[in-house]
Amino acid sequence: MKFGFIVHARGIGELRKAFLLRHDISLIPFKPGEVIMSKSLEEGLIRDIFTYRKIYSPRHVSCSGKVFCVFLTPEQLLENQVRAVDLVVEACCQAEKWGAEIIGLGAMTAVVGSRGKEIKTNSPVPVTTGNSLTVYSSLKAFRELVKKLEIDLYRQRVVIIGFPGSIALAIARTLLKDGLKLLLVSRRQARFLERFLSGLDDSIRGNVETTTDLSDALSRGKIIFSATSSGSIIDPDNLQPGSIIFDIAQPRDVVNKRKKRKDILVVDAGTVSLPKGNGTDVHSVSLPFFPFIPFPVLAWEYGSPFFINYSGIGPLYIPSCLAETITLALEERRESFSLGRELDLGRIKEIGALSERHGFIFNRFLSFEKNISEENLEYTKRILKKVH
Repeated sequence: MKFGFIVHARGIGELRKAFLLRHDISLIPFKPGEVIMSKSLEEGLIRDIFTYRKIYSPRHVSCSGKVFCVFLTPEQLLENQVRAVDLVVEACCQAEKWGAEIIGLGAMTAVVGSRGKEIKTNSPVPVTTGNSLTVYSSLKAFRELVKKLEIDLYRQRVVIIGFPGSIALAIARTLLKDGLKLLLVSRRQARFLERFLSGLDDSIRGNVETTTDLSDALSRGKIIFSATSSGSIIDPDNLQPGSIIFDIAQPRDVVNKRKKRKDILVVDAGTVSLPKGNGTDVHSVSLPFFPFIPFPVLAWEYGSPFFINYSGIGPLYIPSCLAETITLALEERRESFSLGRELDLGRIKEIGALSERHGFIFNRFLSFEKNISEENLEYTKRILKKVH
Protein backbone atom coordinates (compact mmCIF):
# COMPACT_ATOMS: atom_id res chain seq x y z
CA MET A 1 0.00 0.00 0.00
CA LYS A 2 1.22 3.52 -0.76
CA PHE A 3 1.04 6.47 1.62
CA GLY A 4 1.54 10.19 1.25
CA PHE A 5 2.82 12.67 3.81
CA ILE A 6 2.49 16.45 3.72
CA VAL A 7 5.05 18.83 5.24
CA HIS A 8 5.81 22.54 4.92
CA ALA A 9 8.80 24.87 4.84
CA ARG A 10 10.21 25.59 8.29
CA GLY A 11 11.36 29.12 7.55
CA ILE A 12 12.25 31.78 5.02
CA GLY A 13 15.54 30.04 4.22
CA GLU A 14 13.74 27.02 2.81
CA LEU A 15 11.48 29.26 0.72
CA ARG A 16 14.60 30.87 -0.77
CA LYS A 17 15.98 27.44 -1.65
CA ALA A 18 12.68 26.43 -3.22
CA PHE A 19 12.76 29.39 -5.59
CA LEU A 20 16.50 28.98 -6.18
CA LEU A 21 15.98 25.41 -7.41
CA ARG A 22 13.24 26.24 -9.87
CA HIS A 23 14.06 25.53 -13.48
CA ASP A 24 13.30 29.11 -14.55
CA ILE A 25 15.81 31.90 -13.94
CA SER A 26 14.53 34.21 -11.23
CA LEU A 27 15.82 36.88 -8.87
CA ILE A 28 13.17 36.04 -6.26
CA PRO A 29 15.58 34.11 -3.96
CA PHE A 30 17.68 37.26 -3.59
CA LYS A 31 14.82 39.59 -2.74
CA PRO A 32 13.77 40.64 0.80
CA GLY A 33 11.98 38.09 2.95
CA GLU A 34 8.57 39.76 2.71
CA VAL A 35 8.73 39.58 -1.10
CA ILE A 36 9.60 35.88 -1.00
CA MET A 37 6.79 35.14 1.46
CA SER A 38 4.26 37.06 -0.62
CA LYS A 39 5.35 35.27 -3.79
CA SER A 40 5.26 31.83 -2.17
CA LEU A 41 1.72 32.46 -0.91
CA GLU A 42 0.65 33.67 -4.33
CA GLU A 43 2.22 30.83 -6.35
CA GLY A 44 1.43 28.02 -3.91
CA LEU A 45 4.45 25.85 -4.65
CA ILE A 46 3.89 22.15 -3.93
CA ARG A 47 6.45 19.48 -4.80
CA ASP A 48 7.33 15.93 -3.79
CA ILE A 49 10.68 16.13 -2.03
CA PHE A 50 11.58 12.50 -1.42
CA THR A 51 10.33 8.95 -1.51
CA TYR A 52 10.39 5.99 0.85
CA ARG A 53 10.89 3.33 -1.80
CA LYS A 54 10.00 0.39 0.44
CA ILE A 55 9.56 0.13 4.20
CA TYR A 56 9.62 -3.40 5.59
CA SER A 57 7.90 -4.68 8.71
CA PRO A 58 8.97 -7.80 10.65
CA ARG A 59 5.35 -8.89 10.11
CA HIS A 60 6.35 -9.61 6.47
CA VAL A 61 4.44 -6.70 4.98
CA SER A 62 5.73 -3.55 3.35
CA CYS A 63 4.63 -0.17 2.05
CA SER A 64 6.04 2.76 0.11
CA GLY A 65 5.44 6.47 0.35
CA LYS A 66 6.13 9.89 -0.98
CA VAL A 67 6.56 13.15 0.96
CA PHE A 68 5.12 16.36 -0.48
CA CYS A 69 6.01 19.86 0.66
CA VAL A 70 3.72 22.89 0.69
CA PHE A 71 6.22 25.74 0.47
CA LEU A 72 4.74 27.99 3.15
CA THR A 73 6.21 28.78 6.56
CA PRO A 74 4.37 27.95 9.81
CA GLU A 75 3.39 31.61 10.18
CA GLN A 76 1.97 31.72 6.65
CA LEU A 77 -0.07 28.57 7.25
CA LEU A 78 -1.58 29.88 10.49
CA GLU A 79 -2.24 33.42 9.24
CA ASN A 80 -3.75 32.38 5.88
CA GLN A 81 -5.81 29.35 6.80
CA VAL A 82 -8.21 29.37 3.85
CA ARG A 83 -5.31 29.45 1.40
CA ALA A 84 -3.39 26.95 3.52
CA VAL A 85 -6.25 24.44 3.53
CA ASP A 86 -6.60 24.76 -0.25
CA LEU A 87 -2.89 24.07 -0.76
CA VAL A 88 -2.80 21.13 1.65
CA VAL A 89 -5.82 19.63 -0.12
CA GLU A 90 -4.03 20.15 -3.45
CA ALA A 91 -1.00 18.31 -2.03
CA CYS A 92 -3.34 15.48 -0.98
CA CYS A 93 -4.66 15.34 -4.55
CA GLN A 94 -1.11 15.08 -5.89
CA ALA A 95 -0.41 12.27 -3.42
CA GLU A 96 -3.59 10.44 -4.43
CA LYS A 97 -2.69 10.83 -8.11
CA TRP A 98 0.66 9.16 -7.34
CA GLY A 99 -1.23 6.28 -5.73
CA ALA A 100 -1.42 7.10 -2.00
CA GLU A 101 -4.35 5.52 -0.18
CA ILE A 102 -3.69 7.14 3.21
CA ILE A 103 -2.13 10.56 3.83
CA GLY A 104 -0.46 11.97 6.95
CA LEU A 105 -0.49 15.65 7.81
CA GLY A 106 2.81 16.81 9.27
CA ALA A 107 3.45 19.69 11.71
CA MET A 108 1.33 22.79 10.96
CA THR A 109 -0.54 21.11 8.09
CA ALA A 110 -2.24 19.09 10.85
CA VAL A 111 -3.33 22.26 12.67
CA VAL A 112 -5.03 24.25 9.90
CA GLY A 113 -8.60 23.51 8.95
CA SER A 114 -9.91 22.55 12.40
CA ARG A 115 -6.98 20.21 13.02
CA GLY A 116 -7.43 18.23 9.84
CA LYS A 117 -11.23 18.02 9.72
CA GLU A 118 -11.67 20.40 6.76
CA ILE A 119 -8.88 18.68 4.88
CA LYS A 120 -10.51 15.29 5.46
CA THR A 121 -13.74 16.65 3.97
CA ASN A 122 -12.00 17.74 0.77
CA SER A 123 -9.23 15.15 0.39
CA PRO A 124 -9.77 12.31 -2.11
CA VAL A 125 -8.36 9.79 0.41
CA PRO A 126 -8.39 9.53 4.23
CA VAL A 127 -6.00 11.77 6.18
CA THR A 128 -4.57 11.56 9.69
CA THR A 129 -2.74 14.11 11.82
CA GLY A 130 -0.69 11.32 13.39
CA ASN A 131 -1.15 12.92 16.79
CA SER A 132 -2.26 9.70 18.49
CA LEU A 133 1.13 8.06 17.95
CA THR A 134 2.86 11.34 18.79
CA VAL A 135 1.20 11.26 22.21
CA TYR A 136 2.04 7.57 22.65
CA SER A 137 5.72 7.97 21.76
CA SER A 138 6.12 11.13 23.86
CA LEU A 139 4.65 9.46 26.94
CA LYS A 140 6.74 6.34 26.34
CA ALA A 141 9.93 8.43 26.18
CA PHE A 142 8.84 10.31 29.29
CA ARG A 143 8.24 7.14 31.31
CA GLU A 144 11.46 5.47 30.20
CA LEU A 145 13.61 8.50 30.98
CA VAL A 146 11.94 9.09 34.33
CA LYS A 147 12.74 5.47 35.21
CA LYS A 148 16.35 5.73 33.99
CA LEU A 149 16.91 8.97 35.88
CA GLU A 150 15.18 7.68 39.03
CA ILE A 151 12.80 10.64 39.34
CA ASP A 152 9.95 10.50 41.84
CA LEU A 153 7.11 11.99 39.78
CA TYR A 154 4.80 12.25 42.75
CA ARG A 155 7.08 14.92 44.21
CA GLN A 156 6.92 16.93 40.98
CA ARG A 157 4.40 19.13 39.23
CA VAL A 158 4.48 18.37 35.50
CA VAL A 159 4.23 21.45 33.28
CA ILE A 160 2.27 21.06 30.02
CA ILE A 161 2.69 23.91 27.54
CA GLY A 162 0.32 24.17 24.58
CA PHE A 163 -2.94 23.29 26.31
CA PRO A 164 -5.62 22.73 25.00
CA GLY A 165 -4.01 21.57 21.76
CA SER A 166 -4.80 17.95 20.92
CA ILE A 167 -1.40 16.58 21.99
CA ALA A 168 -1.19 18.59 25.22
CA LEU A 169 -4.79 17.74 26.06
CA ALA A 170 -4.28 13.98 25.60
CA ILE A 171 -1.07 14.03 27.66
CA ALA A 172 -2.82 15.96 30.44
CA ARG A 173 -5.72 13.49 30.53
CA THR A 174 -3.32 10.53 30.65
CA LEU A 175 -1.10 11.92 33.41
CA LEU A 176 -4.11 12.89 35.51
CA LYS A 177 -5.24 9.27 35.32
CA ASP A 178 -1.79 8.37 36.69
CA GLY A 179 -2.39 10.65 39.67
CA LEU A 180 0.22 13.28 38.81
CA LYS A 181 0.03 16.99 39.59
CA LEU A 182 -0.10 19.25 36.54
CA LEU A 183 0.45 22.89 35.66
CA LEU A 184 -1.34 23.67 32.39
CA VAL A 185 -0.06 26.61 30.34
CA SER A 186 -2.64 28.13 28.01
CA ARG A 187 -2.67 31.53 26.33
CA ARG A 188 -6.34 31.45 25.35
CA GLN A 189 -9.59 29.45 25.16
CA ALA A 190 -10.57 29.92 28.79
CA ARG A 191 -14.00 28.46 28.02
CA PHE A 192 -12.51 25.12 26.95
CA LEU A 193 -10.24 25.10 29.99
CA GLU A 194 -13.23 25.72 32.27
CA ARG A 195 -15.14 22.88 30.60
CA PHE A 196 -12.12 20.57 30.96
CA LEU A 197 -11.74 21.32 34.67
CA SER A 198 -15.47 20.96 35.36
CA GLY A 199 -15.41 17.53 33.74
CA LEU A 200 -12.77 16.18 36.12
CA ASP A 201 -13.60 14.08 39.16
CA ASP A 202 -13.43 15.96 42.43
CA SER A 203 -10.63 13.62 43.53
CA ILE A 204 -8.24 14.84 40.83
CA ARG A 205 -9.39 18.40 40.13
CA GLY A 206 -7.13 19.64 42.89
CA ASN A 207 -4.12 18.21 41.03
CA VAL A 208 -4.50 20.80 38.26
CA GLU A 209 -3.22 24.36 38.28
CA THR A 210 -3.32 26.73 35.32
CA THR A 211 -1.40 29.78 34.18
CA THR A 212 -1.09 31.98 31.11
CA ASP A 213 2.43 33.07 32.07
CA LEU A 214 5.13 30.92 30.46
CA SER A 215 7.95 32.34 32.59
CA ASP A 216 5.93 31.62 35.73
CA ALA A 217 5.39 28.03 34.60
CA LEU A 218 9.08 27.42 33.90
CA SER A 219 9.94 28.68 37.38
CA ARG A 220 7.45 26.30 39.04
CA GLY A 221 8.18 22.97 37.35
CA LYS A 222 11.17 21.01 36.11
CA ILE A 223 9.42 18.22 34.18
CA ILE A 224 7.98 19.88 31.10
CA PHE A 225 6.06 18.88 27.98
CA SER A 226 5.85 21.50 25.24
CA ALA A 227 3.56 21.12 22.24
CA THR A 228 2.61 24.52 20.84
CA SER A 229 2.05 25.68 17.28
CA SER A 230 4.34 28.69 17.74
CA GLY A 231 7.92 27.38 17.77
CA SER A 232 11.01 28.87 19.47
CA ILE A 233 9.08 30.09 22.50
CA ILE A 234 11.41 28.68 25.18
CA ASP A 235 14.88 30.05 25.81
CA PRO A 236 16.83 27.21 27.48
CA ASP A 237 18.58 29.82 29.64
CA ASN A 238 15.23 30.38 31.37
CA LEU A 239 14.92 26.76 32.51
CA GLN A 240 15.72 25.79 36.08
CA PRO A 241 18.81 23.62 36.69
CA GLY A 242 17.73 19.99 36.53
CA SER A 243 14.86 20.66 34.12
CA ILE A 244 13.87 17.97 31.64
CA ILE A 245 11.79 19.21 28.73
CA PHE A 246 10.07 16.97 26.20
CA ASP A 247 9.84 19.14 23.10
CA ILE A 248 7.07 17.69 20.94
CA ALA A 249 6.46 20.72 18.71
CA GLN A 250 7.33 20.99 15.02
CA PRO A 251 9.00 23.43 14.57
CA ARG A 252 10.62 22.92 17.97
CA ASP A 253 9.61 25.07 20.93
CA VAL A 254 13.06 25.17 22.55
CA VAL A 255 15.54 27.51 20.91
CA ASN A 256 18.59 25.61 19.65
CA LYS A 257 21.51 27.61 20.99
CA ARG A 258 25.09 26.94 19.99
CA LYS A 259 26.25 26.77 23.59
CA LYS A 260 24.28 24.01 25.31
CA ARG A 261 23.59 23.91 29.03
CA LYS A 262 24.74 20.72 30.71
CA ASP A 263 22.42 21.00 33.70
CA ILE A 264 19.20 20.56 31.68
CA LEU A 265 18.00 17.88 29.28
CA VAL A 266 16.05 18.77 26.14
CA VAL A 267 14.48 15.71 24.52
CA ASP A 268 13.21 15.63 20.94
CA ALA A 269 9.94 13.96 21.87
CA GLY A 270 7.65 12.47 19.26
CA THR A 271 10.53 10.98 17.26
CA VAL A 272 10.88 7.27 16.44
CA SER A 273 13.10 5.01 14.34
CA LEU A 274 12.04 2.86 11.44
CA PRO A 275 11.96 -0.90 12.05
CA LYS A 276 15.29 -2.74 11.99
CA GLY A 277 16.31 -3.88 8.54
CA ASN A 278 15.41 -0.58 6.91
CA GLY A 279 18.71 1.12 6.06
CA THR A 280 19.36 4.61 4.76
CA ASP A 281 18.75 3.33 1.24
CA VAL A 282 15.03 3.17 2.05
CA HIS A 283 15.02 6.94 1.57
CA SER A 284 15.40 8.36 -1.95
CA VAL A 285 15.86 12.11 -2.31
CA SER A 286 14.12 14.04 -5.05
CA LEU A 287 15.26 17.17 -6.80
CA PRO A 288 11.66 18.24 -7.28
CA PHE A 289 12.29 21.06 -9.72
CA PHE A 290 14.65 19.02 -11.90
CA PRO A 291 12.92 15.62 -12.09
CA PHE A 292 15.06 14.56 -15.04
CA ILE A 293 18.26 14.64 -12.94
CA PRO A 294 18.88 11.47 -10.88
CA PHE A 295 19.74 12.58 -7.36
CA PRO A 296 19.38 9.70 -4.87
CA VAL A 297 22.94 9.67 -3.53
CA LEU A 298 24.62 13.05 -3.99
CA ALA A 299 22.77 14.88 -1.21
CA TRP A 300 23.37 12.02 1.23
CA GLU A 301 27.11 11.96 0.55
CA TYR A 302 27.43 15.70 0.95
CA GLY A 303 25.08 15.82 3.93
CA SER A 304 22.78 18.45 2.48
CA PRO A 305 20.39 19.54 5.25
CA PHE A 306 18.01 20.91 2.62
CA PHE A 307 17.30 17.52 1.08
CA ILE A 308 18.04 14.95 3.77
CA ASN A 309 16.50 16.66 6.79
CA TYR A 310 13.88 18.74 5.07
CA SER A 311 11.14 19.68 7.55
CA GLY A 312 12.81 17.52 10.20
CA ILE A 313 12.45 14.18 8.43
CA GLY A 314 15.48 11.96 7.85
CA PRO A 315 16.02 8.53 6.33
CA LEU A 316 15.78 6.69 9.67
CA TYR A 317 14.62 8.98 12.49
CA ILE A 318 11.14 10.20 11.69
CA PRO A 319 8.38 12.11 13.49
CA SER A 320 5.71 9.96 15.11
CA CYS A 321 3.00 11.51 12.96
CA LEU A 322 4.74 10.01 9.92
CA ALA A 323 5.18 6.70 11.76
CA GLU A 324 1.42 6.60 12.39
CA THR A 325 0.81 7.09 8.67
CA ILE A 326 3.27 4.30 7.82
CA THR A 327 1.69 2.00 10.41
CA LEU A 328 -1.76 2.53 8.89
CA ALA A 329 -0.31 1.77 5.44
CA LEU A 330 1.33 -1.43 6.73
CA GLU A 331 -2.02 -2.40 8.27
CA GLU A 332 -3.82 -1.39 5.04
CA ARG A 333 -6.20 0.72 7.10
CA ARG A 334 -7.66 3.46 4.94
CA GLU A 335 -9.08 5.61 7.72
CA SER A 336 -8.71 9.05 9.24
CA PHE A 337 -7.31 7.70 12.49
CA SER A 338 -6.42 10.95 14.31
CA LEU A 339 -8.34 14.17 13.74
CA GLY A 340 -9.54 17.12 15.77
CA ARG A 341 -8.74 18.35 19.25
CA GLU A 342 -9.95 15.48 21.43
CA LEU A 343 -8.04 12.26 20.78
CA ASP A 344 -9.37 8.95 22.05
CA LEU A 345 -7.05 7.50 24.70
CA GLY A 346 -7.96 3.96 23.67
CA ARG A 347 -6.96 4.62 20.08
CA ILE A 348 -3.68 6.12 21.28
CA LYS A 349 -2.87 2.80 22.94
CA GLU A 350 -4.08 0.90 19.87
CA ILE A 351 -1.85 2.71 17.36
CA GLY A 352 1.08 2.44 19.77
CA ALA A 353 0.66 -1.33 20.02
CA LEU A 354 0.36 -1.65 16.24
CA SER A 355 3.49 0.42 15.65
CA GLU A 356 5.49 -1.64 18.12
CA ARG A 357 4.22 -4.81 16.47
CA HIS A 358 5.61 -3.54 13.17
CA GLY A 359 8.99 -2.92 14.77
CA PHE A 360 9.11 0.85 15.21
CA ILE A 361 11.74 1.75 17.80
CA PHE A 362 10.75 4.14 20.58
CA ASN A 363 13.73 3.99 22.96
CA ARG A 364 16.33 6.00 21.05
CA PHE A 365 16.52 9.45 22.54
CA LEU A 366 17.58 12.56 20.64
CA SER A 367 18.34 16.13 21.66
CA PHE A 368 18.41 18.68 18.84
CA GLU A 369 18.58 15.75 16.39
CA LYS A 370 21.66 14.22 18.06
CA ASN A 371 21.75 11.00 20.07
CA ILE A 372 21.52 11.20 23.84
CA SER A 373 24.07 8.66 25.00
CA GLU A 374 24.01 6.62 28.19
CA GLU A 375 26.91 8.79 29.37
CA ASN A 376 24.74 11.88 28.86
CA LEU A 377 21.97 10.28 30.90
CA GLU A 378 24.35 9.34 33.72
CA TYR A 379 25.63 12.90 33.84
CA THR A 380 22.04 14.21 33.93
CA LYS A 381 21.23 11.80 36.76
CA ARG A 382 24.13 13.19 38.82
CA ILE A 383 22.95 16.75 38.18
CA LEU A 384 19.40 15.83 39.20
CA LYS A 385 20.57 14.36 42.49
CA LYS A 386 22.23 17.67 43.30
CA VAL A 387 19.33 19.98 42.42
CA HIS A 388 16.14 18.00 43.11
